[in-house]
Amino acid sequence: MYSNAVMKRIRSALGREASPATDSYIASLTKVEAMDLYLQDYGEEISPSEIRRVILEIFRINLEGYLV
Repeated sequence: MYSNAVMKRIRSALGREASPATDSYIASLTKVEAMDLYLQDYGEEISPSEIRRVILEIFRINLEGYLV
């Protein structure tokens, strides 16, 4: 599952409150769908470092180059 911050943004984009049913639905999404919803809620003002952080969390791809 994703962090609380990512889950909060995805729930917001979906217009849903936190619940087991909502979290189950989010878990069923593809990673691309989750990323799309996250960015949709974030809006147009997102920093490159925030994008890299979310890519790391959702896709488990480290674009910063350090060990996690």
